[in-house]
Amino acid sequence: MQFQNYLISIQRRVAALLLASLCLAGLPVLAKPGTDRLALVIGNGEYDQLSDLKNAVNDAELVAQTLESLGFDVTLLKNLDDAAIDKAVLDFGENLVDRPAGEALLFYYSGHGIQQGADSYLLPVDYQVGSVPSITLKDVLQELQGGNFDSRFIVVDACREDTRLSNKPLTFQHSNQYSVPHGTILAFSTSSSDPAVDGTGRYSPYTKALTTAMKHSGLDASGVFRETGKEVFKRTNGQQQPQITGLLSQEFFFQPGGQRSSSVNFIEEESRAWKNINSSSNPADFLDFFTRFPDGEFAAMARKRYASLETYQSEEERAQARSKYGVVLVLEFDQANDTSLVRVSDVDSDSLLSGKLMRNDVVLTINHKPLPKGVGPNKALDQAFDAKGRLDLLVRRGTSVYNISVRK
Repeated sequence: MQFQNYLISIQRRVAALLLASLCLAGLPVLAKPGTDRLALVIGNGEYDQLSDLKNAVNDAELVAQTLESLGFDVTLLKNLDDAAIDKAVLDFGENLVDRPAGEALLFYYSGHGIQQGADSYLLPVDYQVGSVPSITLKDVLQELQGGNFDSRFIVVDACREDTRLSNKPLTFQHSNQYSVPHGTILAFSTSSSDPAVDGTGRYSPYTKALTTAMKHSGLDASGVFRETGKEVFKRTNGQQQPQITGLLSQEFFFQPGGQRSSSVNFIEEESRAWKNINSSSNPADFLDFFTRFPDGEFAAMARKRYASLETYQSEEERAQARSKYGVVLVLEFDQANDTSLVRVSDVDSDSLLSGKLMRNDVVLTINHKPLPKGVGPNKALDQAFDAKGRLDLLVRRGTSVYNISVRK
């Protein structure tokens, strides 16, 4: 049996080289020397006979970007046909042999997968229904055992729905059929035969949760996959439950210099913190947030809102507006529409605008123009009065819109 497996392996290598020589001479060299963190990332989304996966390539790009930021030398390949995916895995595996000791090795695949007989296949974009593809998950496990690496990770985000054939996910069994070598983690985006959600946004729930968890310095690798599973299960309302098998021989942190923290669940902690401030109009809240979670899922949005609110909020401007006009405007973030809006915070009873503006009115335009960029709402109000001595406001009150005119 061992001799037969050896012959099959040789035949695959020869066939891959012959096919590749016809059209793949330009494929990049894999597993570059001199690095101790290596990754091969493949995203297949544009299929000839199966449903296209709108997020598969996006997911692969996000994983590649994340790993590169964490010190990995990444080879990113997209929309590979049968010859290309076979050659990519074989070349990557061959380049691992006789390498100096390395810290970590990671393989990531996003795309369709299928179960045929006892084997699970990663499907190339030119897969013909009923044919037998070249690369099985067992092949990947075998090829990635070369070299002297402390930790190895194989991450498979397959079992996506195929709407061209049956409107059901292609069967992709994986529960306990693989013998995973010690020092290797084999991670799946969903449980055996259950569908993996492609997602309504730019990335799948699994990849978004995984890349977020990887960046946390207090989570070791086992914690990363554990927290990813919890987050995906929560975000999909229990419809998708990631699985892992295998055991690392030593502790590994994706974030260089990471150290295990006593805080158990960073993703939940960040989500709770974001929920507490996401409707705030205080820029200090967002400054504190992205200081605490600089690489978290909501960090970019926190920075965006901080910059916006910091530009437009000024206690001095508020005080001047109240003194001169008896009204205070505040800039708030409209979460439903992902945009900023100007709301009336206070109106003094003896002011020019008393009886005209009401608390919680939303100011749409000042003198028939949108709020000027880079100018706070109270300062814009002051400038409009100074220029014309007359103020025309378009405001929204509940579901109605009103024109309000005021003279000094």
